[in-house]
Amino acid sequence: MFLLLVHGERCIKRVQRVAGGAWLLISDNPCYEKELIKPEDMKEVEILGRFIHSKSGGQIHYATTSMARSISMKSRMALLS
Repeated sequence: MFLLLVHGERCIKRVQRVAGGAWLLISDNPCYEKELIKPEDMKEVEILGRFIHSKSGGQIHYATTSMARSISMKSRMALLS
């Protein structure tokens, strides 16, 4: 799961690479539809960090790892592999 900036809005999504270099953004919340990001629209997506969560004692703890604001496509793909 990743913390993303998509079209100017922060979100936490699972990211699946699909044919042709596109990404499928998937929410764990069933109220949200999957969103396809085409390669030509990648400029609208920024990876802010990897979302890490763990459940302990009935509480959910969240942490993100900071990433550079400008990240190359090669680096983005490496994060997803």
